[in-house]
Amino acid sequence: MFELPQPPGEGAACLNLDEDALTLEILLKLAIGLPPGLARLQSIDEVARALAAAEKYGMKGAEEILSFHLRGPLSQADPLHTYVLTCRHGWDDVATSALEKVVRGPLELTQLPPMETAHLVRVLVARQHRIDHFSMALNTSTVFADDNGSSAYCRRYPGACGRGIPVAATWREFKIFALAAYAKAPSVDGLLSHPELAVQKGNLEGIFCRNCTKPIWPWQSVVDDLRRCEAVTLP
Repeated sequence: MFELPQPPGEGAACLNLDEDALTLEILLKLAIGLPPGLARLQSIDEVARALAAAEKYGMKGAEEILSFHLRGPLSQADPLHTYVLTCRHGWDDVATSALEKVVRGPLELTQLPPMETAHLVRVLVARQHRIDHFSMALNTSTVFADDNGSSAYCRRYPGACGRGIPVAATWREFKIFALAAYAKAPSVDGLLSHPELAVQKGNLEGIFCRNCTKPIWPWQSVVDDLRRCEAVTLP
C-alpha cells in the first residue's frame, strides 16, 4: 500500500488510494490485530470492495476473515450476489449454499450481475432441474395418483369413502396454475405466497364427496404433498 507511486510534492506525504474509508479502516485493523467491526459491512457490494482491496494488497488473512463474514446472515439477504462473489473466490461451500437459495426465487435474466458463463449455466441448469422435477412429480408420481386421472378419489380426509368423483377439471386447473407459478419462483413457499393462490385454494376446498360429504382436497394435505414433490437436491 505504501509503495504505490504518488504525485510529486513537498511536505507531509498524503497517500491517494482508490478504496473508501470504511474498507481501508477494516483492512488496517485486520492487519494490526484490532477488532475490525465487520458488522459495518452491510451489503455484499461492501464486502466485495473489501475483498478486492485485500486481494490487491496481498492480504490473504483478511480474505479468509471476510469469507467467514459471508457465511453469516448477510448471504441470506442477497444470495445471488453472494453466489457470484464466492464463486469468483473459489469458496464452494458458501457458493453452493447461496445457489440453493437462488434457484428457489424469481430470476430476471436482464438484471443479473456480471458472472462467468460457467457460473451462470450452473444457476440455469439447477433451476430448470428443480422445475422439471416438480412438474414430473406433480404429473406422474404416486403422490397425486388419486388426483391425476379422469376422476378424483375421496381418499385424503380421515374416514373418506374412497370413491371416484368426476371433478378432475378442478384439479387440472390447479395444476396449470401451480406449474406456471413454480416456473417463475421454483419453491412451494413461493407458490403458497402467490397472489392468485387464494382463488385456486378456494376452488379445491369447495369440492366435497357426493357420497360421504368429506372434502376431496383438504388444503393442508395438498400442501404436504406439494412439498414432497419438490424434495430434490442440486444436480
